[in-house]
Amino acid sequence: MRRGAAALLLYWAPALLAQPGLEQRAYLELFVNDVSRDTVLVYLRGADTPDDALVAVADLENGGLRGLRGNREMHDGREYVSLRSLAPEIEFRFDPQALAIRIVAQPAMLETTAIDLRPVVRPTGMVLHRDTSGFMNYSLTADGRGAFSGSGELGASLRGNLAFTGFSVLPDHSFVRGLSYLVLDDPSEMRRIQLGDAIGFSSDLGGTAQLSGISVTREFALDPYFVRQPLPRLSGAILTPSTLDVYMNGSLLRHEQIAPGPFEVRNLPVGSGIGQVSYVVRDAFGRTQEFASPYYAASGVLADGISEYGYHLGFRRLGFGEESTHYGAPELLARHRIGIGDRLTVGYRLESALQRTGGTSLLASGGPNLALALPVGELDLEAAGSTDGAATGAAASLSYTVFTRRLSAGGSIRAMSASYSNLSLPAAADRPLLQLRGAVGAPVMPRVNVALEAQLNAMRDAGLSSALTLRGDLHVSNDLAISLSASRQRTPGEGPEWLAFLTLMYSFGSGASGDISGTAGSRSGSASAGVQKALPLGEGWGYQLRSTVDRDQPAGGLGQVQYQGAYGTYLANYDRVAGSDGATATAAGALVLVDGIVMASRPVREGYALIQVPGLEGVRGFLNNQEIGRTNGSGNLLVPSLQPYYGNRLRIGDADIPIDYQIGAVEQVVATTVRGGALVPFDVQRVTSVKGMVRVDLDGHPTVPAFGELRLDSRLKSPLGADGQFWFEDLSAGSHLAEVEFREGTCRFDLVVPKDPGTSLNLGTVSCAAGQVALGAEK
Repeated sequence: MRRGAAALLLYWAPALLAQPGLEQRAYLELFVNDVSRDTVLVYLRGADTPDDALVAVADLENGGLRGLRGNREMHDGREYVSLRSLAPEIEFRFDPQALAIRIVAQPAMLETTAIDLRPVVRPTGMVLHRDTSGFMNYSLTADGRGAFSGSGELGASLRGNLAFTGFSVLPDHSFVRGLSYLVLDDPSEMRRIQLGDAIGFSSDLGGTAQLSGISVTREFALDPYFVRQPLPRLSGAILTPSTLDVYMNGSLLRHEQIAPGPFEVRNLPVGSGIGQVSYVVRDAFGRTQEFASPYYAASGVLADGISEYGYHLGFRRLGFGEESTHYGAPELLARHRIGIGDRLTVGYRLESALQRTGGTSLLASGGPNLALALPVGELDLEAAGSTDGAATGAAASLSYTVFTRRLSAGGSIRAMSASYSNLSLPAAADRPLLQLRGAVGAPVMPRVNVALEAQLNAMRDAGLSSALTLRGDLHVSNDLAISLSASRQRTPGEGPEWLAFLTLMYSFGSGASGDISGTAGSRSGSASAGVQKALPLGEGWGYQLRSTVDRDQPAGGLGQVQYQGAYGTYLANYDRVAGSDGATATAAGALVLVDGIVMASRPVREGYALIQVPGLEGVRGFLNNQEIGRTNGSGNLLVPSLQPYYGNRLRIGDADIPIDYQIGAVEQVVATTVRGGALVPFDVQRVTSVKGMVRVDLDGHPTVPAFGELRLDSRLKSPLGADGQFWFEDLSAGSHLAEVEFREGTCRFDLVVPKDPGTSLNLGTVSCAAGQVALGAEK
């Protein structure tokens, strides 16, 4: 149509020419670097052959051009630019045969094509639920002596914020509070504020502390699809439509059709270590461009501008697991790192305590740290100083790691002064004045890996200890693996000891495996054999049987059987240690509240979801294609093991739905907050065929709306017969807004389909009252 209009404008409409022979208006097809973009209005200028053309700026930008300057004019309220004034970056040609304007632009003037290859991509349609929910986990244990103990957890989630507390009941019937806190998460900033109990950590030269107060931390787990490390990228530019092949270490990663202009391939999914990324571009004429670049991916380096931090301020929790409300003096623990470019990450650590657990001395400890990605390998450095009352100290550490496809190696050195301290290391405690570690490993042949590890500790008080280990791993098959090691160990006050270790592991399939191991040394020896089967994701059994023999101890053993059901987990355990027998039995479960519905469940440890299939019992529910269970009599199934903030695929078995039900989507991608719940209803409705006759009451006289039309909910339609007959297929139960169109006007009423109507239903005669009729003359 537009080409035909352009032909008429050019050849049959001279009245439209603003200046005959000098300027013509025409609709032409716009090509940018041989790619058709749109049909646009063009002003052609020139006495015989057009030597300039004016095209609307908006049309050029919609065609992918960027950074336009040039001479501008206004026509019919739109801004046009002269193509001739855009030279030399842009060249153009009028093609009268094809009724087209053809533009060739330099790559810098074209829109960049971005291809993101990040290793984990947020699933399409993923919904983060912040439903009001809560849970109570409980566990009860009885031993062979008749003693009982138990534990419990209470959690409530409101708008994605979690209030939590744990507790234990010891065998002496005393009650002990566990961790208690309020979590306020901000996934968009990956920031967590935690009020109450929290465990803080800092760095290699720092300490850890369990504090009761306030914590502010960067939590990358709040967005598991965020790329925090610098990943390799490739870029280039093309003038014509081309194909792009991206390779990583020689393997094809992506084949893509790309438009002319700059292109960038971001976040190539590489593992830690050294490798090579490359691309090959082929245009329509077979010409190729090739580019290759080596890379080294360092796991400890953050991407440019990305920060990682943790700030903790509170009172040290003392006697955890034994006392509920015993606190020390206030302490501070802070750490912060930020990426500068793609090779350097710098940060600092600070720890302070107004009073140590064992006295009244003041403590301060801290210093800078950095991680540097080298062309081959990663270098980490940290320095620190401390004061603990009158005792001052210093420490430093240096480590280097490198990973290649043929070799992995690393080494570290850490030194401390005699009085260096942090929140976990008082100045009076023993510590390694010098610690050396090193490891190197390589695959020496297919299925065989060899590694050598060494460690030396020079303790301030205890003296010198060391260990040297040579280990080999042989993967005989996909099911059988053998591990061997030989080591020389030396501990303070004792002579060196030689040890040899052998383990054979075999997988029987379906989660079952067995192993045999033995250790022989100059002063010790032992052997062990066992079989075990892990619990399934859904309902099922697990077990473990193990026997041990030690040269210096009586024979021992372990027998354990576990069942995971819909409403709990149950464990029976027997063990024999040092000649003494012991037996325990444990039952654990949960009560879960989601959107006002209470369900019994096995314990919930992360996120959870309530699948709803209204009114249908026995429908299977799946989590990431693993069967979890079946819906109960109310059509509900609780799934207690979702990963928070991650796209969990929940699905129902459509084969379990009766044939007279209409099924919507059978899968949803659901994310929950930390230990929060989600209500996940599936659109499953029973449908039936419905027929009947309709009458319209006009002035007290029943009228047949013959050959009219009956509409339901503005989307379903049925023609009316001579006696007002109607028929609908697959109509769900409930009330439907009905409209009857007939000669005299429109009648509106509610058509009600009762519950459980069966596969077909005859409603008989239904009527509209006079007040529900809008006469045709009044419309």
